Amino acid sequence: MDCKNLAFEAEWYDEESGLNRTFTMIYFPESNQVQLFEPRTNKMFLKKSSVDGLKPSDIYVGSEVTILARQFWLKAFGDDYTRRVLECKNEQTFAMVHPDCVRKMGTVFAEIQKTNLRIRAATLAKLTEAQALEFYREHTGKPFLPALAQYLTSGPVLALQLQGEGAVRIWRGMIGDTDPAEAQPDTLRARFGTSKTQNGFHGSDTKEDAMREINSFFPENDRTDHRVAPITSAHLKDCTCCIVKPQAFLDGKLGPIIDSIFEAGFNISGLEVIRFNRVKASEFHEVYNGVLYEFADMVAQLQAGPCVALEITWPRTLMPGRDLITQEPMSEGDNSKFKHASQDIVLAFRALVGPFDPELARKLRPNSLRAKFGEDKVRNSVHCTDLPEDGVLEVEYCFQIMRR
Repeated sequence: MDCKNLAFEAEWYDEESGLNRTFTMIYFPESNQVQLFEPRTNKMFLKKSSVDGLKPSDIYVGSEVTILARQFWLKAFGDDYTRRVLECKNEQTFAMVHPDCVRKMGTVFAEIQKTNLRIRAATLAKLTEAQALEFYREHTGKPFLPALAQYLTSGPVLALQLQGEGAVRIWRGMIGDTDPAEAQPDTLRARFGTSKTQNGFHGSDTKEDAMREINSFFPENDRTDHRVAPITSAHLKDCTCCIVKPQAFLDGKLGPIIDSIFEAGFNISGLEVIRFNRVKASEFHEVYNGVLYEFADMVAQLQAGPCVALEITWPRTLMPGRDLITQEPMSEGDNSKFKHASQDIVLAFRALVGPFDPELARKLRPNSLRAKFGEDKVRNSVHCTDLPEDGVLEVEYCFQIMRR
């Protein structure tokens, strides 16, 4: 990164006034410090200071940085110099995982997080036939389009907004040739695609196509307008909530966590990248206020960066011969636990997540998610619903309230 100072337009939501406040943020690459001014008055809001946890890689348009317990969104470049230096690093592309490859999403996330690409947004969504035809409108009149539209509406698709230098080129290189038979062996289409139509993945051809396609799934003005954007695939019933915390997401653990969930016999029926501010993080964790000593740190962790919300449900066919609460094999005649597990997704998934403290989890449940991916009580990789009656409520909070 160039050593000259960089300027951004930064926005912070002021809880007391209920308004978004705009600042000019100056970043000093040599010292990794920041300075904040109010542009209307040009008065200093924060003198040149170091910020705990801030890394040079956090400095880009679209990033969210926490300064003095306030979450600032780097909304735009602050001057032409910063734009020239960083614009190439902010290239965006649109990626889609088709219905028959959605269960490979853990692998997809893991492969993306090995590159320099950042996951700005992601959603599991349902497409109507009209939306599928509109998305591929450049192929109007071509004989394969009806079959392609039917394929895209056969189940949820995973839509991704990716950002980073060379984003369009990198993602297209990862998915490979349109025909899986012609694709390089290590590409996603060669590994998981079955034909030119059902090749598992989509990637934008150009930067211009990327912005159009991103806006069709992640419109800036109204993400809840289902006439514009496909609706979430979340069921909002018979479900429980899992949130992959910022620590785990930013450390590249999202893919392995998702793979572990599928391997344990659960289904992921909804997915959304969400971002908590302090108010919403406190509200979401309110049940732990005064109960857990770590409450304030838990709130801080939840708002420390992007999270991934998952709706967890049972698959259509429950895994036979195994108690999904304890993960223990069952004898042929013992189906009482299995029946109980099929009725209580919250308790079954909570058992997979494991004890709150990863150290304790590694001793008592070494195969649990927190044992494998957690670091400490606060950065324990995932949150899960604790009480059976709260499963749907927490999912609704993440997939409805947070989307507003």
